[in-house]
Amino acid sequence: MPEPSVIVLGLGNLLLADEGLGIHAMRQLEQSFRHPNLTYCDGGTRGISLLPYVAEASHILFLDCIAADTAPGTVIEIKGRKLRVSRGVKISVHDVGLAELLTLLVWRNPKQRLHLIGMVPASLEWGTELSRCVGQKMPVMLRRAEKVLKGWLRRS
Repeated sequence: MPEPSVIVLGLGNLLLADEGLGIHAMRQLEQSFRHPNLTYCDGGTRGISLLPYVAEASHILFLDCIAADTAPGTVIEIKGRKLRVSRGVKISVHDVGLAELLTLLVWRNPKQRLHLIGMVPASLEWGTELSRCVGQKMPVMLRRAEKVLKGWLRRS
């Protein structure tokens, strides 16, 4: 079995408080979790233009701020088929680009492993710091991300 090619893709806008959550999480994870088959990427809000960077990966872990009708600070995971069929359901607060990217990824490689870990924002106001609520829940999100990555990379 070939070794996995894993990308952790941090998504968001660092100028809008919790909207930058995915990038903050990706940067923290990059400092604490390394593996030769693992690449970290700051995807910002580029959406579909990220396709050339992630299309050939066997596994992609998306870290993002998630729009959901639940309490701020709630960590949410969507994986595999559930993530792929989420068209029409708003996943990310900047969903248009992510929805298009997911559609193209699935079309190009239906066997690609996709997993999204995110959190419901408390603030989308101007600011470069995470809200207290989201900052306090960040360790939960990072532990979940590490668990997913260890599972994927253990097979290599």
